[in-house]
Amino acid sequence: MANINKWKIFNKTGSPIYMQPDTYMDLIITDPMNVDASYGREAEGYFITNSDGKIVAAEMINSGHSYDPTSFTPVIQYTNMFDPCVNVVKYDIPPDSSVLYTDVVIFNPNKHITKGISDIKVDISTLYNYPSVVYNGNIYMNPVSQGLIETEHLFILEDSGDPSIGYVKPYDVSANEDTNFLLFKMIGDEDQIKFFTVDEVTQTVVWSDIAYANMETSIPSISSYYNSNENILFNTNTSPITVNIGFKSDDEGVYKRTMRVYHVVKGNYYTIAEIVINAQSIGEDERFRTLLANFGLPDPNDFPKLFKEADINEDLPDYNIVNPKSKHMILEHNNIIPYIGTYKALINAIKWLGYDDIYIREWFKNVKTEKRLSFVVPYDAKDRAQTMLIFSQEQRKEMKKLNQLSLIYCITRETNEIDNYGVPITEDCYSYNLNEVLIKLFALKDWLEKNIIGVNAKIIDITGEGVYFERFKSNIYSTTSYGFVDNYRELMSPYSF
Repeated sequence: MANINKWKIFNKTGSPIYMQPDTYMDLIITDPMNVDASYGREAEGYFITNSDGKIVAAEMINSGHSYDPTSFTPVIQYTNMFDPCVNVVKYDIPPDSSVLYTDVVIFNPNKHITKGISDIKVDISTLYNYPSVVYNGNIYMNPVSQGLIETEHLFILEDSGDPSIGYVKPYDVSANEDTNFLLFKMIGDEDQIKFFTVDEVTQTVVWSDIAYANMETSIPSISSYYNSNENILFNTNTSPITVNIGFKSDDEGVYKRTMRVYHVVKGNYYTIAEIVINAQSIGEDERFRTLLANFGLPDPNDFPKLFKEADINEDLPDYNIVNPKSKHMILEHNNIIPYIGTYKALINAIKWLGYDDIYIREWFKNVKTEKRLSFVVPYDAKDRAQTMLIFSQEQRKEMKKLNQLSLIYCITRETNEIDNYGVPITEDCYSYNLNEVLIKLFALKDWLEKNIIGVNAKIIDITGEGVYFERFKSNIYSTTSYGFVDNYRELMSPYSF
């Protein structure tokens, strides 16, 4: 059987997808010997059947409370929705060997620690339909611009029940490549949501409404090996079943499609799960085009790849970026457009384009010594004293402000921490690969020169700056001088001739 009650499904971010059971065999555990409502109540769950129609496990939804293992006479009452003629069935089980308990804290009104039912072992040989439960869930894919593709990847693992093994690939002891397997199928007419695979040979994407997966044919055991190079332990049974889901729409709108999971057993299709896939396609907001044209403002739709968040590998504009940036320009253009040719417009334009890690250096020249100096243009007006105002009146007579600027991106920076040897620690802040430097930052340079910084000024270079520290061993030899104090005395006795 497919032990879907033990499955753990994770999305591409590693977050679990929670599944709700839709059961056909609900059970309630009661104690007919205790008629007092304060003893042994509210334990509920459902039965799990295998492909042979036999009950193999019970899943508890609510453990209940106030059960006394020493005097508890349990009776399982379950609703058999498979057979309306025999709808309610009661079944007596021995309490010692078939009921597992857990501690439950209740307040009535004071705090009491009681026993609830965590699991039960049953042996009911009557045949039922399979499966006795279907799991339902929802997946919400990230909104994507029309014409672009958004993907979701599901990773399915199974709890082995053994802490030493952990999660393993789903298994079915009766599985066979020809008779038993899993079938994933998209239900519905909205074919914008499909399964996909990538042909590694031709480098093409293959779309389909059906996907297959085989399960392990035996109960996993500990099977591990060591990586000899890194001495890391690997478990060979932890490879999950992977399902790739893609969404693409050329039209704006909200889309929904159901993914149904079948357990195929000897040609029979058994529905074990249904997951609703939700997706959204974002289109262009035409209102912004009119407003930007009326105000004579820069239109992000004319340079959609210039923004830092944009992907340089996409052929189509991303309206998840263009639409918010258009709205931002309409609301904040009064801080950019009226100040073209000033530092205020330059800094606000760089912030609007999303380059919060880019800064500008302005250049000066000492007319006497011919030495060039540069200072970072601060983003805050109160820090402008770090540049031109840092010079005294006499120094300003010698310093000439050049019409040259440098576009600087960060490589490494200080963390204000030191290591065990007293050397300052740095961290990487390099967020651009070589292609982005050549494409995005050069495009940023051209756009700023054309629209913001004015006619006479120009950006002369694009430079990456980093801070590096190195510890050098100093060879120091200590020499010691020893001083001595000597006191010599000679006794002389006078004598006469």
